[in-house]
Amino acid sequence: MDKTGIGLWEIDLNTGQPYWSKQTRIMFGISEHEEINAESTAQRVHPDDIFRVNEMLGDLVTQRIPQYQSIYRTVPIDGEIRYHEGKAIWSYTRHYTTKRI
Repeated sequence: MDKTGIGLWEIDLNTGQPYWSKQTRIMFGISEHEEINAESTAQRVHPDDIFRVNEMLGDLVTQRIPQYQSIYRTVPIDGEIRYHEGKAIWSYTRHYTTKRI
């Protein structure tokens, strides 16, 4: 996947544990040794987009929207503005309990 420029991310809703692929870390400018959390992520989302991104993620979880698609910008440490198309879908257990996004 690294050569495609596509990054993958996942959040386990039971533990809150995030997983980001190497490419996603590169896209956001987060080193493989840096902890991924809401703060480190929000610091890199463009200030004009952060409210909308947080609102969409919140709606995804609270309203159980089955999937979403969004275009947003990030500003990694190097200061270069990057455009991303984000997509998310739910992953369910066999009992249709939400497991992860």
